[in-house]
Amino acid sequence: MTQFSVAKCAELVGVKERTIHRKIKDGKISATKNHQGYFVVDAAELYRVYPQQSDQDKTPKTETDNPESVIIENSVNDATLHSQLEVATHHIKLLEDQLVYYKTRLDKLEAREDKLLESALENQKLLTSSNKLLMGSNSKKKKHWFGR
Repeated sequence: MTQFSVAKCAELVGVKERTIHRKIKDGKISATKNHQGYFVVDAAELYRVYPQQSDQDKTPKTETDNPESVIIENSVNDATLHSQLEVATHHIKLLEDQLVYYKTRLDKLEAREDKLLESALENQKLLTSSNKLLMGSNSKKKKHWFGR
């Protein structure tokens, strides 16, 4: 991943080094220290904090532009796109996992619904046969005195 010194960050975004240091201290820009003890900022992080710098500059590049700044801007854009791709890939993986979970849960619920339906039908059959038995025993009762 491309990393820039504080001075290079300030140059790229058009602010003073002090501003970059202040944003690092305030936690608005994530930075790490290199082997020499100086802060370095990832290109993607710089673009996250200062996206308008490259978005505003939509004019076509001319031959007089500094080729190093074009390369650095492309590095920032590549790093940003790479970060966004990683996030999107991770998000897709999470959604696929959720889909598998919900499909499994749906299958279990459908199986449970089938069992409950079978149980309800068995209970209905039992009630029907119980009613028939009760109705059959009622017809064998003695007739009343007026029904002789």
